[in-house]
Formats: sequence, C-alpha cells, structure tokens
Amino acid sequence: MGHYIRRRWQSDIFFRLWAVILLAVTLASGVNTVVSVQSLRIDADLELNDRVENMANVLSKALARPLFDLNSIAIASVGDAMGVDTQVVRMRVVGPDGAVLVNAGLPAPPDVRTVSVQRDIHYTAQGKSYLVGHLEVALSGESIDRKFRLQTIHAVTSGLILILTITLALYLVGKRLTRPFDDIQLALDRLTHGATDVVLSGISRADQIGRLSVAVGRFRTTLHELRAAKIQSAMLLDEKSNALDKLNAIYEGSNDAVMLLTDQGFFDCNQRTLEMFGVAQRSDFVRFHPSHISPPTQPDGRDSGAAASEKIAKALLTGECRFEWMHSRVDGTVFPAEVLLSAFDYEGRRVLQATVRDITERKRIEKELHELNTDLEVRIEQRTQEMRVTLSMLAESRQKLQGIVDTALDAVVRVDATGTIVGWNRQAETVFGWSTQEALGRALHDTIIPPQHRAAHLHGMARFMRTNVSTVIDQRIEISALHRSGHEFPIELAITRVVLEDASKFEFCSFIRDITQRKRAEEEIRASLEQQKELNQLKSRFVAMASHEFRTPLATILLSTDLLKHYIDRLPVSERDELFASINHSVGRMTKMLEDILTIGKAEAEQAQFSPRLLTIDLFCQELVEQVLSEHESQGTKRAQVQFSVEGNDRQAPFDEKLLRHIFENLLSNAAKYSPEGAVVDFQVVCGPQSFVFTVADRGIGVPPKDLPHLFESFHRASNVGNIAGTGLGLAIVKRSVELHAGSISVSSVLGEGTVFVVTLPRIAMPE
Repeated sequence: MGHYIRRRWQSDIFFRLWAVILLAVTLASGVNTVVSVQSLRIDADLELNDRVENMANVLSKALARPLFDLNSIAIASVGDAMGVDTQVVRMRVVGPDGAVLVNAGLPAPPDVRTVSVQRDIHYTAQGKSYLVGHLEVALSGESIDRKFRLQTIHAVTSGLILILTITLALYLVGKRLTRPFDDIQLALDRLTHGATDVVLSGISRADQIGRLSVAVGRFRTTLHELRAAKIQSAMLLDEKSNALDKLNAIYEGSNDAVMLLTDQGFFDCNQRTLEMFGVAQRSDFVRFHPSHISPPTQPDGRDSGAAASEKIAKALLTGECRFEWMHSRVDGTVFPAEVLLSAFDYEGRRVLQATVRDITERKRIEKELHELNTDLEVRIEQRTQEMRVTLSMLAESRQKLQGIVDTALDAVVRVDATGTIVGWNRQAETVFGWSTQEALGRALHDTIIPPQHRAAHLHGMARFMRTNVSTVIDQRIEISALHRSGHEFPIELAITRVVLEDASKFEFCSFIRDITQRKRAEEEIRASLEQQKELNQLKSRFVAMASHEFRTPLATILLSTDLLKHYIDRLPVSERDELFASINHSVGRMTKMLEDILTIGKAEAEQAQFSPRLLTIDLFCQELVEQVLSEHESQGTKRAQVQFSVEGNDRQAPFDEKLLRHIFENLLSNAAKYSPEGAVVDFQVVCGPQSFVFTVADRGIGVPPKDLPHLFESFHRASNVGNIAGTGLGLAIVKRSVELHAGSISVSSVLGEGTVFVVTLPRIAMPE
C-alpha cells in the first residue's frame, strides 16, 4: 500500500494536489472541532453559574418580608419545592439567630460536579437594608454536562461529515479534471499512429485544459488536411490522366471535324476532318490554308480568303467566333457548314480550334420547315380569322347575357364550390348594398346570410359536396337575408347548379328577389282582412245592440204617446206626468246611446278633440258623484252608495272636462249598475306631484276572466250581464278618453266579488 501511494505521489501531480488539500481540510476541521468543544464547555459552566446566581437572587427576595424577619410560609413552600427538584443538591436557610430553618435537597452522585452560592437575605426599606437571614444554594451540573456531551458529539459529527463531503467533492472534481487530460493523452497517442478520429472532451472549456485541447485539435486538423491533400493530389493526377484519355477519345471520335490552326494555317486535325474534306493523309491536310478548302467566294459575294482571315483575326481577338461557312472538298463539291473558332494558349502561342459541322441535312430540313411554316402561317391566319369571328360572336353573346343578368329585376349571385362569390349583378348591389368589387371574392355566409342561418348553410354546403344531395337546390323558398347595413329582410330564393366546361367543376347560381314589399302588402291585406272581420263583428254587434237597446225606449215612447193620444182627457194629471216623464227618459236614453256612438266614431276616426282647462278635481268629482246618483234615482233604478275620498293637497290641474265626464260617468254608472241594491262603491282620488290616480271599486257581479282582454272593445259586453241594459260602448269611450289624456287604465276583477278600475292621468302644463 505504501509503495502504491509513493508511486502515485511521484507520478501523478493531481494525486499530490488532492492529498495536500485533504490533509489541510482534515487539520482545519480538527482544529475547528476542538475550538467548538472548548467553547461549549465554557458556555456550560457560565450557564450553570448563572442558574445558581439567579436562583439565589430569586429565593433571597422571596424569603424576606417587611417585618425584619423571614417569611415562614414562603420558607416552607420553597423548602417543599426544592426538596423534590433533582437539580438542587442543597438549599440551607439560616435565621438571624443562627437557627437552621430549611435544609433540603437531593445528594448528587460522586462523579457529578456541583456549584454552590451563599447569599445574605436582606430587607430594604426607606433606603435602609436589614439582615434577616442567610441562604446557601447548591445545584447539580448533571443536566448541563449531559447537554455539553450531546453538543460535543454533534460538533465532532459535523466535522467528520464536512471532511467526508470535501473528500467526495475533491474526488468528483478530480475525476472531471483528469478526463480531459486522459482524452488529450489518448488523442496524441492515436495521432502519432496516424489516426485522426479522436475525441477531445475539454475542447469547449475556456481554461488551460480547453486551450490545450484546442491546440491538439488544430494539430489533428492539420494532419487530416495534409493526408487529404495527399489523397487529392493522387486523385487529381488520376483525373488528369483520365481526362487526357477522354479528350483524345472525344477529339478522335467526334462527328464534327476538329482542326487546330494559326493565322498561318492548319497544324493538326482529327480523323473526321479527313473524311469530311476527302483528304487521305493528315500530313496532306496540314499544308492547307482555310481558303484552300473553301470556294472562291461565299454566298454573300465576299472573297473566301479575305473573309477567312477576318474571322480568324476576330476569334484570336475575342476568344470565340461562331458563323456559317461554305466549304469545298478536294473533289470540288461544296457543302454548308457551321464553324466555331475557339482561341486558347498552346505551347506558348495563341492557337485556334476550329470545329466544323456539316449542316447540309439541317439546311434541307430548314428549307422544308420554312416552306411548311409558310403554309402553316397561311392556315393559322385563316383559322385566326375564323376564331376572331367566333370570339366576337361569343363576346357579343356574353355581353348580351351579362346585360340580361345586369338588367334582371332579381339579384343574381354566383358562388363557387367553396362558397366564394364569383358573380354579382347590379340588382344584387341594390338589394344587398355591396358593390360588385366589394362582393367578389367574399364568402357568401359572411356577406348576405344572417348569423342564425350560417351554420345551416355551411352544413348544407358540406353535405352537398359529400353526398350531392340538397333540400334547397332547384327549389323556390322564402327566407331572410342580411343587408350590408345589418338589417334583415325577406327574400325569395331559387338556387341552381351550373356545370362548367370542366365537368368536375360547377357553380351555384342564386336568383334572389326582395319580397319586402310583397310581405308588407300581405301583412296589410291580412291586417285589412282582420280589420274587415272586426268591422263585420262590430257591425253585427252594433245591429244587435241597436235592435235591442233602441227597441225598448221606442216601445216605451210609442206606448206612452198612444195612451196620451187616446186617453189624455181621461187620465189624471199624475199619470199624464208619469207618461211624459217616461217619454223624456226614453228619449234621454236614446240620446245618450247616440252620443256614445258618435263619441266612439270620432275616436275611431281620430277626430276627437282634447281641450284641457284648469279644474279643481275634488269639486269636479264630488259634483259628478252627485250627478250620477241623481240620474239613477230619477230613472228609478237601484241605488248604490258611493264612498268618495281625496288624498293630496295640489288638487288643481288642466283636464278636458268633457272627456273626464265620459271616463267617470261610465265607470261610476257601471259600478252602480252592476252592484246589488245598497252596495258601496269606492271612488278614491290620489293627487300626486306627477299624476292623478283614480280608483273605482265596486262589489258587484265581477267580470269573467275570458272577457277581461276584450273589455275595452266597442260593443263588447261581458257574458254574465244578463238582462242588465247596456250598449258595450262605455268602456271603449273610457279607454280612448284616457288615451287622449296620455294616461293609462287597468282593471282587475273577481267573479262574484267585484271589479276595480285604476285610471292614471299625468299632470300636464296648462296650454297658452
């Protein structure tokens, strides 16, 4: 073991570093533990002494009493308490006469240290101190020592844990530090053997290890580049050799004649050159000049020699020259050729490569193509003219169709399979408020379909695309549409499916008609029919009422006049007066009915006048009550009692007196008429700051619930009135009179118990 440690110490610098650090940490922890234990011992001694001193002070104060003597009761209590305290080894109290008053405590074990204190017991009063006894207290240090031992164990344990933690940390850090060095050593070994696939774990670090790893990485990269350069050089040499072979094969195997020349003439050519110009040997061809293998002149009339020299000079100057040329073979035949002159440097001089391609066949084809093209152009012109005529007719047809669509009285909207608007005529602009430019390209459901129908529209579109089944296509339906301003209006809709030129594509064409006016006319016709029906019912009720209500007073008048006519001289004066009174009553009754009919007629025709004037409401109502009771008494009908009351101080306000009489004469008369003999009718008026509230409550026959909604209709009478006379106009007149005052009226009733009418009339300003 010692040999291994010595060898590691000599060969491993990190081992030496860790050993020194571990030794330093161990010594520091040991010193710290010793200092901590010593400090704990001092703290324990101080704590024990403080506890004895505090106990002695407290007992000396507790045992003294203001009679210059010891408190015997306190002494007995303290003695009993201290006698059972295991920490108190001894407590001895001596009186002023030397007598031992208390001697308590438990003996301490032999190996336990004790601390004692002696203290005189004084009583202090008015600045003077009086000796009243002597106190001796001794405490055991066993609990303090036990606490000290536990703290010592904790301190030593903490030191050991600290040493182990630091040791473990050093081990982990060492492992992490040595790994990059191991990688560097392994990398250098592999690089010396020619391998470049090495791993450097510390290359990303910023310290010395990282810089060393970077240096090794650069060495690896340089070595790799040198090796790659060597391989590439070998590859380039092989490629050069292959390229030369390929170039020679291309040069000799080309279908074009390839020649090398200077401005002096040819110095090399391929096999195809000899075949093209009919020359047997290459040595014979290199003695030629370009003018020797050309006719004297070119098709443009220029001399072939001068033109050839010009082309050669241009190619040497610009590097390239392409042109068409007329060549001649050795046998004298002439053929067209395409020539490409390319300049390049060769063995220190500027030379040209001439590539000559025989284009005799191409020229023949071009000639045929030219003739064919001329014929084709003639045919195309003819066809174009025909298509122009057709397109003109088609454009005219489309213009007519678009004109028909644009001038149609219905909105025509075309939508593609995705629900996008692709057609929008002028009537659609008028109906929906969107211009054509704004509507095209928008989704249909976001443009004219109300929110409540959008989900159904999208579901129907998806179902049609999936199953080709629809409940609205080729049908005429009525539905609501959405205007650009946001309001909805009724439309009549018909949708057709239009197949386009591509059978797989189609559009939906919608014909939409705004039927707002038609619906309004239908509503007006329906309302007119309802009104006519109501008028017929009113007419029937009026005829029934008139035939019934007018018959009785007319019969009374006829009978009375007949009696007066035949027996006036025989009848006593009282009976004649009674007959005249009956005639007057019947005439008054008929007059009242006629006035009611005229009043309701004016109200229906909106000809009733509202003429307010200032009235004192309590006086007016009191007078009205007396008038109604007087009329009932004069007619000999059963009489009810009217209990009238008024609340509120401000009792004057503008009212139309005539309309007000219509309201409360009818209400009070009905309350009395439909109440039993002697019944009480409550008539209450509440004068508020903003309005007057009138309440008329009777205890009569009541109104059946089914008649309450129709109670204010003209000529309507409740089904339970029996033979009680009436026209059915009174409450209708009441309602219209209340409305002319801008007021309101409500009714509540219990059958057989009575009816309550509440009239609310607002205070109005007096007209000027």
